[in-house]
Amino acid sequence: VVTYAREGVYLSLPSVGMAQAVRGLWLMDPQTGKVRLINGQYFWRMVSGGSAWALEPWTGPDNASWPSPRSGGYKVYRLDLGTGKVVTWYQTKKPIRLLSPTPDGAVLIDYGTYSVAKLALVSGPGLFAPIALPRNFPVLWDARMTRPGVWLNLVGGIALYVKGEGVKVVARNPDPTRVYVAAGGCW
Repeated sequence: VVTYAREGVYLSLPSVGMAQAVRGLWLMDPQTGKVRLINGQYFWRMVSGGSAWALEPWTGPDNASWPSPRSGGYKVYRLDLGTGKVVTWYQTKKPIRLLSPTPDGAVLIDYGTYSVAKLALVSGPGLFAPIALPRNFPVLWDARMTRPGVWLNLVGGIALYVKGEGVKVVARNPDPTRVYVAAGGCW
């Protein structure tokens, strides 16, 4: 399950070993169980606000593992769910991770390494804007969109990114090996 939405349940079929992986984004009607293919080009990782995002090359079902550098580079694709049009939003030679859509329709990416986070907002084709992080920012585990921004789940704490306000560490865990994870809706 990628996400639950008013129009149904968005699904993808990645596999840990890639042998069983099937590219695509599907929409299931929970009332009838009927499933239809929305787009079969990529491994769509996230859906929000009428858009879906994919990262190629695909890095795994949770997108948490860091890919190794590859000569072909990396591309972030955006699918407009209303029109079906796919656009390349960002491409780079450096390894990146998709983290989360944002409430305003952009996508947050990590372009650092596992131990040193570097965040950026990609808000349109070629529109890459680095985001300043607080000093001594902990290791970034993953992220989850909410309102008014995106929760950043950290090793040893949790932070919140809000457009126009930046990133603020909200809490630190006394056990720096634990990860706080935002759960449920924060509206």
